[in-house]
Amino acid sequence: MRADLAGYAILSRWVLLLALGVHLSLIGAGVITIPLLLVAAGLWNALLSLRWLQGKTWRRQTLIDIAGDFVFAIALFYFSRTLLGAFTWAGIFPVVSAAWALGLGGGLAVGLLTAAAFAALAAIDLPLAQIPLRMLLPALAFLTVGSLLGFGGRQLQFGLRERYETEEFQRLEAARRERERAQAVFAITQQINSSLVFEQVLENALDVGTKLFVTSSDNVTRTAGGVLLFDEGGLRVAAARGLTAQDIGRILPGQQGALAELMQHGEPRQVLAPASDEEFKLLAGLHNAQSLYALPLVSGLDLFGVLFFAHPEANFFDVERCELSALIARQLMGALQNAQLYEALTEEKERIAHIQEQARQQLARNLHDGPIQNVAAIAMRINLVRRLMAKDSAGASEELYKVEDLSRRTTKEMRHMLFTLRPQALETSGLVVALQDLAKHAQESYGIHVLVDAPEGADARMERGKQGVLFSIASEALDRAQREAQARNVVVRLHKLEDNITLLEVQDDGAQTEASEGLDILRERTNLISGVLRWDAQPSGGSRLRVWVPLTEQAADRLRRGEL
Repeated sequence: MRADLAGYAILSRWVLLLALGVHLSLIGAGVITIPLLLVAAGLWNALLSLRWLQGKTWRRQTLIDIAGDFVFAIALFYFSRTLLGAFTWAGIFPVVSAAWALGLGGGLAVGLLTAAAFAALAAIDLPLAQIPLRMLLPALAFLTVGSLLGFGGRQLQFGLRERYETEEFQRLEAARRERERAQAVFAITQQINSSLVFEQVLENALDVGTKLFVTSSDNVTRTAGGVLLFDEGGLRVAAARGLTAQDIGRILPGQQGALAELMQHGEPRQVLAPASDEEFKLLAGLHNAQSLYALPLVSGLDLFGVLFFAHPEANFFDVERCELSALIARQLMGALQNAQLYEALTEEKERIAHIQEQARQQLARNLHDGPIQNVAAIAMRINLVRRLMAKDSAGASEELYKVEDLSRRTTKEMRHMLFTLRPQALETSGLVVALQDLAKHAQESYGIHVLVDAPEGADARMERGKQGVLFSIASEALDRAQREAQARNVVVRLHKLEDNITLLEVQDDGAQTEASEGLDILRERTNLISGVLRWDAQPSGGSRLRVWVPLTEQAADRLRRGEL
C-alpha cells in the first residue's frame, strides 16, 4: 500500500517538474542555477522511480522524499529572489509529497512549514512589515493543495487498504482451497490405492467421489456414481453408489446419447437431466438426477470403461468438481492397472506352482514306471537266483546275467533322469550342447536315435531361464515320443527364424497319438517364456512339436498377435 502511494507521489513530482520546465522555457531562467536545480530534481526523481520499480526503499523513505522536495523548493525560491514571482508555486513540491504520504495533517503541516521558510527567505529582500501580506496568498495555496491532496490521499489509503485486504483474503482463501485440494488429492490417492483387489478398487473410487461431493447443505451425500466396464454387448455396471440393486450388472449398449459421444471422442461429457438421455435413463437410480458427469477410463489410446457421478442439483458439476472427477478417474485407472498386474502376478504364481506340482507328479510317475519297477524286478530275480543256486547253478547264473543287465539299464535310466533334472552342460555351455548331450543320454537309456540339428549360435542372445525351459520341453517331448508313441527316430531342430525369434522343433516317427495331459504341461511351460506351442500329427506318420520363443518384448507382442 505504501509502495502505491509512493508511486503516486513520484508521478505527481514528474507532472510538477514537467510543468516547471515548460514554465521555465516560457519566461526564461534568469540565472543558470535554476535550470541546474531542475535537472538535479529530475535525476533525483528518476532515481526514486527506478528504486520504486525495483521494489526497493530506504529506511525513512517518506522523510527523505519530503526533505528532498523541501530543499528543492527552498533553493528554487531562493535563487529566483522574487516573492510571488514566477517560481513561488514550486513550494507545493514538498506539500504534495507530504499529503500523499501522511494525509491531511501532514499536508497542512508541511504547507505551513514551507510558507514560513519562504517568508524567512523573503526577509532578505523585503521589509518585514510587507511579508505577512505578501505571503498570505502562497500560504493559502499551499494549505489548500495540502488539504485537498491530503484528504484525497487518505481516502486513497483507505481504498488501497481495502483492496489489499480483499486481495489478501482472496490469496489466503486460494491457499486454503489449494491446501484442501492437496489434502483431497492425497486422500483420493491413498484410499483408491489402498487395495489391490479389482472389485475393491472400484468401490474405493466411488466412496471417495461421493464423499468429496457432499455440500455444506447436505446432511448425507446425495451424489450417485458408477463404473461401467466393457462386457459382451456393451458397458456393464460393475460397481455403483446411490443406484438401485437392479442397476448393478445392467448392460448399457453405448451406442446412443452421451455414452456414444464419449466413446467416439474419448472426452468427458456433462449431461443435464440424465433421465432423458437415451441410455442413462435405463438406470433407475438416475431418475431423480438433474446433472451427470461421465469420464472415460483410458490408458494411452485404450478405453477401458466409464466413470460417472450424478447429483439431483442442476449444473452441480462446476469446474472444480469436474477437475476432482478427472483426478479420481486418473487415480482409478492407475489403481485398476495395478490391481490387474497384481492379479496377473498371482495367477502366474499359481500357474508356476501348478507346473512344479505337475513336474513332481510326472517325476514320481517316471520313477514308479521305470527305476522303481526295475528295482522291484531285480529284488524278485535275486530271490529267484537264491533258490536256484542249490538246484540249478546254470539257471542261477543265467538269472544273474539278467539281473546285471537290468541293473545297468536302471542305472542308465536314473542317470538320464538326473541329467534332465539338472543338465550341467546347460549351465556351462548353453542349450545347443545340452540338447546334444540329451540325445546321447536318450539313445543310451532307451535305444532311441535322436538327431540334433542346431547350428552353433542358435541359442545366442537367449536368456538362461528360457534355455532351461526349452530344454525341459525338449526332454519331455523326447520322453513322450519314446513312452507314448514308441518312436525309434527323433529329430530335434533349433534355429532362428529371425534375430528376435527362435524355433524349437521335435519330430518323431512314432505311432499316431492323441494330445495328452503332457501337452498341457508343455503349453504352460511355453507360456512362462511368452512363447507359442503347436503340436500336430504328420500325414506320413509320427508327430511334430514346434515352440516359437521371442527374445524381445516386441517379438512377444508379434507372437501374441499371431504374426509367426
